[in-house]
Amino acid sequence: MKSEIDSIDAQLKFINWRNTEFAAITTQLETSFPRLIQAIDNYVEGLSGLKVPIAHARLKKMADEMVREWAVIELQTAKHRAQSSLEEMLSSIPDEPEIAEQLKAGLFFAAGPALTAASFLALPSVLTFATVTTTSFFVFSTSSISFPLLALGGGVLVAANLASWTVFGKLNTQARIKLRQRLVNYASKTVFGLGMLSDAPYLVNEMQAAILKSGQHELKEAL
Repeated sequence: MKSEIDSIDAQLKFINWRNTEFAAITTQLETSFPRLIQAIDNYVEGLSGLKVPIAHARLKKMADEMVREWAVIELQTAKHRAQSSLEEMLSSIPDEPEIAEQLKAGLFFAAGPALTAASFLALPSVLTFATVTTTSFFVFSTSSISFPLLALGGGVLVAANLASWTVFGKLNTQARIKLRQRLVNYASKTVFGLGMLSDAPYLVNEMQAAILKSGQHELKEAL
């Protein structure tokens, strides 16, 4: 009887670890998101006038680079926190074979219904805290995001430049504002899934899945 209670307790502890880390990842990315917005502002402000239309044409590539650079730092923070708390949780679980087997058997179901399908299938079959990187899930997170080209394209700006620097300056200012808006929208969709379909992948969800799968592997290896 005691062994069964200990097994249930161990499974509840892992579920609690999962829930705690999921909430921590969401809070972490929400808190750090202004830093990504600042990086976008710095990029847009630093562009010369002639490079603004080029940036519009290459928006997804540049946006991906900025979001990925930000996400790399955030993932490292999430990994260290999750690994530390998992080690602490493991130290409280009795070292008994029966408990270990029952806990291993319940790991997949501990993922929760929101993460057992697309999120997990998109990840490598073996994922650990040491090997998980943004490459493990970032492409999947951004694959469903597309943006129409800006109506005021590079050709219009070039034509305005040839006709009048005053006209070009006004159009370029408008294009710069629009560029920032598109980059912020892209970042919001990529990180939080804002404006996306309910089942579309986004960074918060994918990072949670990657951390959970890494935790599952670490737990299996430790038991």
